[in-house]
Amino acid sequence: MSSIGKLVKLTVWGESHGSMIGGVIDGVDPGIKIDHERLRAHMKRRSPGKSNTTLRKESDEVEFVSGILNDTTTGAPLSFIIKNSDQHSKDYSNIYNTPRPSHADYPATVRYNGFNDINGSGHFSGRLTAVINVAGFIAQEILKEHDIYVFSHLYSLGDIVDERFDDLKFTDYSYLKNRKIEVINDEIIDKIDDKIEELRDRKDSVGSSVETVVYNLRAGVGDTLFDSIESRLSQSYFGIGAVKSVEFGLGKSFDKSNASVVNDCYYIENEQIKTKTNYNGGILGGISTGMPIISLVTFKPPASIGLTQDTVDLKNKTNTKLTVEGRHDPSIGIRAVSVMESITAFVIYDLLKEYGWKDLGKK
Repeated sequence: MSSIGKLVKLTVWGESHGSMIGGVIDGVDPGIKIDHERLRAHMKRRSPGKSNTTLRKESDEVEFVSGILNDTTTGAPLSFIIKNSDQHSKDYSNIYNTPRPSHADYPATVRYNGFNDINGSGHFSGRLTAVINVAGFIAQEILKEHDIYVFSHLYSLGDIVDERFDDLKFTDYSYLKNRKIEVINDEIIDKIDDKIEELRDRKDSVGSSVETVVYNLRAGVGDTLFDSIESRLSQSYFGIGAVKSVEFGLGKSFDKSNASVVNDCYYIENEQIKTKTNYNGGILGGISTGMPIISLVTFKPPASIGLTQDTVDLKNKTNTKLTVEGRHDPSIGIRAVSVMESITAFVIYDLLKEYGWKDLGKK
């Protein structure tokens, strides 16, 4: 499925090297003013221009084709397109019968009987995250009206590690979007730039992670078991190619922790119930606690690298070698920051539509 959401549903369509990609958002509130300049700025956060991670250049100009009148949503399904202008399909002519290691090529060929578009990874491409950014921008604009804020930053790239978000109280991290690379500690930006250039010279890539925080979502949002906040967010996160692990709060580090140390103890401040720590990332029993919701998503190294690797010839059923051509990111996390922020905002928006607005925001 290429759709997500319950009361607000996003459908993503298109292929990396098709004429365009796009989306349909069904259930978006009427009366939402679309500030096109702010939208362009949001889309540029995902573009390679800020970080010089890939040589593919796309303007990512969004064209709304339905559900909007006088730059304001009408309540009808909101449809939009983003034209592709820098496709080099010839770069993929040598992989139709030789699947790229760690790509979806082989399982997709089996699943779709060989009819799938493999150019630029087709519908599996990270190019489609541009559509998620549009939906996330609209969701963020709505959440802000209820004093709910979502921020993301690059937490790690290889062995370079940033600081963590404040997980106890609201902190305005909106300044991050104006940085060349969206990290809290700006002293590591040059190190990341050097690492990217080193990887490009070596024709290799490296893994990365992105941390996301949701501020001012009060307690009581979500449900238990399979409809928990973790379940809803994780499903959306794994819809982004190359995501391989998702953690909330202390995450993997719980395995070596004692409850006496990591239990989040309650206290009252200004008639509000809070916790002294937030190791559980603002979620217990699948339901929000009122503390900041903290998630950490890890991306595998981009599988397309310039080094020659082992693969197979599907037509002749023989072992062979493959050198991947084209323009590829040495790491995904840098450009994924706005994507993680966007998909998180979209899921929170959908949850609030489901549980009601009146008493769920801070206001």
